[in-house]
Amino acid sequence: MSIGRSRSLGALLAGLVALACAAGGHEVARGTAAPLAAGEGYLALYVDSDRPVQVIQFVRRDQGLLFEAYDFPAGGHLRIYRTQAVEHCVYIVGFAPSSQYTAYDLHKCFAVREGALNYPGHIVFRQQGGVGETEFGVFELRPDDAALQAELRAGWPGLTP
Repeated sequence: MSIGRSRSLGALLAGLVALACAAGGHEVARGTAAPLAAGEGYLALYVDSDRPVQVIQFVRRDQGLLFEAYDFPAGGHLRIYRTQAVEHCVYIVGFAPSSQYTAYDLHKCFAVREGALNYPGHIVFRQQGGVGETEFGVFELRPDDAALQAELRAGWPGLTP
């Protein structure tokens, strides 16, 4: 392979990797304010579950994967993601320790507005029935509260007024 071909292939691969990364959500570390690109917004994701969550998959309605959020211990946890400013739907939730405890096609949807900090409500999961069942006693988006607002201001001061 010639050097010119090798460089072209390298540039193509780098472009494809950048495109794949731009399509997904990126977690914003506490204490930072990652800049938004055009067409992006911040998503404040608060997950409250009675058991560990391995993965939550967000999709555009009937248009494919937006991003996946990983590894939420049992209890309530807040994270911020930089993601596309489009409608997001929760599609798959995989619980630890294995995907046999997975629920599909939940279609709880919410909008992420461009240039804004978006909070759809607490995402709450509660098991119904015995271990291994895929039905939820509760899966809902709950409205925010003062404690969450305080945690947002303390953890990500550059993103909140």
